Amino acid sequence: MLRMAIIAIVAIIGFSMTSCSSLVDFLLEDEGSSAPREARTDNSGPLGGAWASGDIVITFSGSNGVFARINGGNWKALMDGGHVKIGDAKFRNITESKDNEWTAQELYTDLTWGNKILILSSDGKTLGIYTPGFPAPSTTYTKQ
Repeated sequence: MLRMAIIAIVAIIGFSMTSCSSLVDFLLEDEGSSAPREARTDNSGPLGGAWASGDIVITFSGSNGVFARINGGNWKALMDGGHVKIGDAKFRNITESKDNEWTAQELYTDLTWGNKILILSSDGKTLGIYTPGFPAPSTTYTKQ
């Protein structure tokens, strides 16, 4: 109902149907979410953009990192089995703890979540994923 009302109003103002549809989609995006729009869509910060590790690519936006590409390995098997898909969260609850360091939860291949520390290299090109209490990263992502 709300979508139809917006389309009618925009059409009256003289927008083309393509512009009208795009405007409606923008206005209704995540309509039920209480998070600010900027938090859901901003990917211009230090974690913004695509990051690759092995057979997967993750994109970070707001407080999540989602699968952008899955090319093989265990994640491909999970995708083929319908357990994960492109756009699903690989990282969630990302919170900056200090400069170039964040805490988050990471989805494991057994589909459970584990606490992680994300540390961005000083040149901004690599992102180490650390398990609290362990000195070496469990995974390293490279900026694409």
